[in-house]
Amino acid sequence: MDTKLEKKKKKKRETAVVSFMDEEEEGEVFQVKKSSQSRRLAKQIEKEKRRREMLEKEASNGNEADIKLEPVSPPAVPNAAEPAESAPRPAVLSGRAAEMAGYHSSDEDEKPAGRRPLHRFTPRASLDNVLKDGAIPDAATIHAVRKRREQARRQQEAAPNFVPLSQDGAGSGAGGRPAHQEDDDSGPDDDRVTFTVSTAARDREARRDQFNAARDQEDEHASDGDDKELARWENQQIKKAFSGPQLASVTAEHYLLPTGEADEPGGAATRLADPLGRRQRRPLAELTPHAVRQRLQQKLGELRLAQSGHVAARDRALDDLVSGQSEIDRLEREAPRAFRRYQYYQDIRGYVTDLIECFDEKMALIEELEGRMLEVLRARSQKLILRRRADVRDQRMELDSSTQRAGVHYSEQSADEVASRRRRAAEREGRRTRRRRARELSASGGADHPDGLSSDDETAATDGDQFQKDRDAVLHDAAAVMADVEEDFSTLAGVCRHFVEWRRIDAQAYRDAYVSLSLPRALAPLVRLQMLAWNPLAEGECPELESHAWFAELVVFGADRAADSEEALRDDPDCLLVSRVLERVVLPKMTALVDQVWDPMSNAQTLRLVHLVRQLVRDYPTVSGTSGQLRRLLQAVVTAFKASIKDDVFVPRFPKQVLESRSTPAAAFFYRQFTSCVKLLGNMLSWTELLGDACLQQLALGDLLNDSMLLPLTLVPDPVEAVNKCKLVASALPRAWFQGDASLPQLNMFVSYLTMLAVQLNKTASKTTPLKAIVAILKKVGATEAHSKVSAMLE
Repeated sequence: MDTKLEKKKKKKRETAVVSFMDEEEEGEVFQVKKSSQSRRLAKQIEKEKRRREMLEKEASNGNEADIKLEPVSPPAVPNAAEPAESAPRPAVLSGRAAEMAGYHSSDEDEKPAGRRPLHRFTPRASLDNVLKDGAIPDAATIHAVRKRREQARRQQEAAPNFVPLSQDGAGSGAGGRPAHQEDDDSGPDDDRVTFTVSTAARDREARRDQFNAARDQEDEHASDGDDKELARWENQQIKKAFSGPQLASVTAEHYLLPTGEADEPGGAATRLADPLGRRQRRPLAELTPHAVRQRLQQKLGELRLAQSGHVAARDRALDDLVSGQSEIDRLEREAPRAFRRYQYYQDIRGYVTDLIECFDEKMALIEELEGRMLEVLRARSQKLILRRRADVRDQRMELDSSTQRAGVHYSEQSADEVASRRRRAAEREGRRTRRRRARELSASGGADHPDGLSSDDETAATDGDQFQKDRDAVLHDAAAVMADVEEDFSTLAGVCRHFVEWRRIDAQAYRDAYVSLSLPRALAPLVRLQMLAWNPLAEGECPELESHAWFAELVVFGADRAADSEEALRDDPDCLLVSRVLERVVLPKMTALVDQVWDPMSNAQTLRLVHLVRQLVRDYPTVSGTSGQLRRLLQAVVTAFKASIKDDVFVPRFPKQVLESRSTPAAAFFYRQFTSCVKLLGNMLSWTELLGDACLQQLALGDLLNDSMLLPLTLVPDPVEAVNKCKLVASALPRAWFQGDASLPQLNMFVSYLTMLAVQLNKTASKTTPLKAIVAILKKVGATEAHSKVSAMLE
């Protein structure tokens, strides 16, 4: 096999050898790998060259002029349109054709004698002859000459005293210059060959240099590819020759090696890939019985460790199998119960969906009924408010001195205006008489009741009948809202029954679904329908919340469970159901009533409203300062007070001489209006601890007392009467504001007025009682300095 490979290699090398020296001379050997196409091109070039030389000889007749070579190209195909005697066109060579231009193989040297042989360029004389003929030596010839010069230089350096007798192979100049200095044209050297050629010859030389560089690179790649192909073929043959027992022995040796050595890149993996012994074997001295035993024990430990892991995995798989089977059995036993639960949840889901759809349809009707009822209440309230404001306007016009001076009398007005004004005055005096008589018949007697402190809420019989008629019509329509709905959807008892059953069947799912948070919203439409006629501002129209049917139904929601302990009630998710329903239904209704129905000047309405709000805040946990509904309610209260101060507060400014007599109509009107301001001040201060102190102090003390009451109070001619009015104002002030010794900044003007009154009373004979009243007022409001000053007047 090896003999065949060597023969093939020799045969390949012999065909690729081209020598530029004589056969008897042993010189450099150049290997050129030529293709068939390049050989054909070379033959064509040679034929063209011979034809051109024959033509040149005939034309020159022995003339030794410089030969300018034209580009050589293969013979072109004659064209029919051109004359046959035309000269051949110059060909343009590229690729392998350009690289092989001017080259010939050794096989071409054996041509017939009629062909002109190429020069060998072995002796110096031959090179000179070629140059004289005008031919251009190729790069291979120049390279061979340089090699011979380099060899001569090395011989001269090795034997400096040796002088060669012949000129053969003399490739170096005087002094043995190296080959790279031979190409330098800067120094004068007689032995240097001067290449004086034409421009075409120089271009041809450049092309040959490029061809040689490309050929060397191609030969290098071709040799690398041949070496790789040969190595691959050798490995395949070795693997075919490698037997099975040998492979088993090498594998066994791999397992006897240590773990780290077997895993190395050059370890057993390399030996398996190269099993013919071309690897570094371990020395036999290291393979002692102790080492072998240690390796076997190590391998045995690894196997035992792997076995223990497999046993543990098997045990876990068996345990998983047993637990999985037990889980399957448990699920099979619970399957009927789960199926029943599934059916129940499908039913409850369908019920809740139907309930939502029912309420979505009925909510528009319920909201319409609430709007109608609110409009009925607002009409009655606005009629009372407008009547009170008309009475004040009528009295002011009657008593206004500027109007009297202008000569405007009732006779100059229209008959309708005069009649309506007189009718309103008669009705006003009749209501006052009836209220006064009712106070006299009461237990208190009403002797100390100031005029103007009571509320004028009396309505005419016709107005009352119309109000009742409108109210009954709304309630009648409300009764027909749920007439076409089944009991499970139209009553609180029917709706609560489904949720109580859900809680009893699956309490945990009931908690996880947050039913306790959604239940107030589901029950709100039915509660709003029952609360349609509820009005906390009117007497007889505001039954206690605990007396409503919905309240009693929700209180006992879920109370049929066995555990009634305190801890169970604390953990009950529905323990705040009533409070949440109140927050969601009652507080928004109260806000609407305050915004459109409530009269801040009515003492009775204000007291009922304040009492209800305090009760809700005290008894129901969700109705607190963090409740958004409660904040909106209180904001509506503040807005109503501001509107009342702007539209209802009016105290006329009369001269003191007009107010000296209490029996005059002007004085009565003045004191009645001032007392109504005191009543509004008391209504405001009744919201203490519900409204913020800063907001309430600004409303009651800043906007009402200082801006609307103190200036008219200074017009009171009698100091004793003025002290009595100040006592009314001080009685309305809450004691919670005066726990410390400091007074409120809003009361500075009031304290200054009290001090001025004390100075006036100190000049009179009967000063003791009024001064004691002033001292008590100053002590209550925390005016320490003024209190000390007035107390000194009593001593």
